[in-house]
Amino acid sequence: MSTSPLKKVLLWLGIFAGCGVLALSVALFLARQSDANFDRSLETSSLEKLRSISQSPEHDRDPLVFYWLGIRLGEAREDRPAVNALVRSVQLNANVAKSRYALGVALERANLPSEAEGQLKRAIELEPTRVEPYYVLGKMCGKYSRFREAETYLRKAAAIDPQDIEASFLLSVVLLELSVRTSEPYREEARDILLKLEKRAPQDTRILSLLASSHVFFNEIQEAEALYRRIIAIQPDDLKSKALLGRSLAEQATSPAAFAEAEKLLAECAEKDPANPATPLAQGVLYFRQNQSARAIPFFHLAIERKTLEPEVWFYLGRALMQVGKKAEGQQATALFTRKDKNKREVRSLQMRLGFETGDSPEQIKQSDDLHLQTARLLMDDTNYRAAETHLQAILSHNPNHAEAKTRLKRCQAETPSSSSHAPTKSN
Repeated sequence: MSTSPLKKVLLWLGIFAGCGVLALSVALFLARQSDANFDRSLETSSLEKLRSISQSPEHDRDPLVFYWLGIRLGEAREDRPAVNALVRSVQLNANVAKSRYALGVALERANLPSEAEGQLKRAIELEPTRVEPYYVLGKMCGKYSRFREAETYLRKAAAIDPQDIEASFLLSVVLLELSVRTSEPYREEARDILLKLEKRAPQDTRILSLLASSHVFFNEIQEAEALYRRIIAIQPDDLKSKALLGRSLAEQATSPAAFAEAEKLLAECAEKDPANPATPLAQGVLYFRQNQSARAIPFFHLAIERKTLEPEVWFYLGRALMQVGKKAEGQQATALFTRKDKNKREVRSLQMRLGFETGDSPEQIKQSDDLHLQTARLLMDDTNYRAAETHLQAILSHNPNHAEAKTRLKRCQAETPSSSSHAPTKSN
């Protein structure tokens, strides 16, 4: 049967309609493909190009453009402009975890820690399994001596990604800090973490050094010395490890060869780092243990002149002076050691109590301030002004008119030059 004219018209209309739908589908596919290619290109675009794109009417409301602009500005260490770009990205799309995380990092770099903390916590809410916000929050809390919170965040980071060396390493650092402030077995746990990390990163001298110090604490001297030698083999110019190995040998050596090795190491450290008070103390110990007290005494005096914070220098000096017949001076040095050693133990006890003194009530705050002030007094008595300053700042952070804290802080600042420290970092 032949097709009627009406059916032919309908057939052709159907064909045209189908072609239109197909064309539209192709157009949409190509548009999406183009958008995806554009988004991928942003990741490798230069700062200059991203600045230009962000100012174009076509892309001035694209959150991804401002995200990558913020990243590039951060890489260029333009911290405030980076914050502005990332704020714009978050304003355009508030529910993207990576944008919140990047903004948190930028705010921390711009010295706005409270704002940074809020953004990082929001990033965690949006993407609870993303490791980086936990790590940065842990690092930030550690930086501001909030070690309990730092521990929580870093444990979470390490649990999410057990292969993340940085999170586990920083957790060990925080645990060692907590071990000073509490009676809990954090030091043992830190050592276990470091032992595992050492197997995974045997060339990482940060891990080896911290593990060596843990071995020293547990009186595992041979293990510590082996690690110091490994560090020196990796970094031949590492004076700190050479000095620590020299000090260990000075205190433990039982053979002429070991004494000779210690003497050589310490002589090199004395030449290359002449201001370090730890070196002459170790040299004094070396000669004292070789029954050369007269030779040891000038080194002990030199360590004291360089303001060593180790009470042991007075112990060794007292014994050396008595051995050369200077009994009265020896007794005076020994009495000073007794006082300084007592101060050191009292500081540890106070720091332990501070680890448990938490709360926002006026009475709890006063108790905490009293402990901080007692600790600062003892530290200043031992000329440890930098450590004392931390406790005084803790008081003044919420009580800026505390008269004694203000007076003591001025003295501490006059005695110590300003300095800054940086924790490990992760890339954005």
